[in-house]
Amino acid sequence: MTWLLHRGPYERRSTASLALVVFLPLLGAQTLHFPDGVSVPLSRLELRGRRLIEQRTVSPDGGQVERSFLLADVVRVDWPRPAELDAAADAIARGDAATAETLLDPLRAEHAPFARVPGSWWGEVLRIRLRALLLLGAGREAEAGRVARELAAIAGDPDARQEARLALTELEVRAGRPDLAEAMLAELEREGVSTRLQGAIHLLRADLLLARREAEDAVEAYLRLWVFFRSEQELMPRALQGAIAAFALLGDETQAARLKTELARLAAAETPPPAIDAPAAPVGVSLSPP
Repeated sequence: MTWLLHRGPYERRSTASLALVVFLPLLGAQTLHFPDGVSVPLSRLELRGRRLIEQRTVSPDGGQVERSFLLADVVRVDWPRPAELDAAADAIARGDAATAETLLDPLRAEHAPFARVPGSWWGEVLRIRLRALLLLGAGREAEAGRVARELAAIAGDPDARQEARLALTELEVRAGRPDLAEAMLAELEREGVSTRLQGAIHLLRADLLLARREAEDAVEAYLRLWVFFRSEQELMPRALQGAIAAFALLGDETQAARLKTELARLAAAETPPPAIDAPAAPVGVSLSPP
């Protein structure tokens, strides 16, 4: 921590210098904690490079003292959960990944400096953004891979690390390497997958079947997801996309068209709609629990 005393009114930097300064959001509820019990509201801090600067007026003539902290010295952040995280998750549940990205962009700028600090929401930002990138699909796989690898490296929550590894497995499926994806999934399952991720596992199994062009079994798997994991709304748009592709592979354009309509309706809804009926399963397909 460094103290600098300015004699007289604080001298403002030039416009060119100001352009190099990233100002942290002026939101009063956030507090940064430093060693030796020092705590400072985020609204009083300015980020300059790798330092956080606090300015205080200390004399009637405008003299100011400037306290400087290293960004690396932040030991904890008190930061209420941003409402944009839940709004982005709701957008993904509607299949609206573009809106989710728009909501997450400001959070990425705010939380990136504190990525590995306890109390930061950076891991949750990565987690929800990863879901958005997977939903966006074509052209965003490389970006999704980078986000998944970072999430796997920094997440403190075991579920988040497993979700990142599932995403990397999904990307292998999309890259046309189902055998490698199967091996990665088997390793995850041997280690024990969280109950919360069982729906995601089932979706990945359905995607593997589709990648192998086992369309009828893929349809069955996607329909089971509708029936048994419907509460996991964020998975439903991707399940719909997969089911559309599986029905198209079977030559059932009627069911594929119906699901395309449902996917469009889901994206247009302002709030997640009531669960829709699953399309009829092909003859001989069982919908017993997975």
